[in-house]
Amino acid sequence: MLIGEKIEEIHQQDPDKGYRRIRDDLERYHDIHVNDKRVLRICRKK
Repeated sequence: MLIGEKIEEIHQQDPDKGYRRIRDDLERYHDIHVNDKRVLRICRKK
């Protein structure tokens, strides 16, 4: 599964989360380590 799809899934579950909290969830629950700026770029494209 791509990072963008995971970010979209997290956003669907809780739309109030910002990119920093989405990055925290990716690390904590999905074991995906990415920079918060990368998550922000992906969020802006979606």
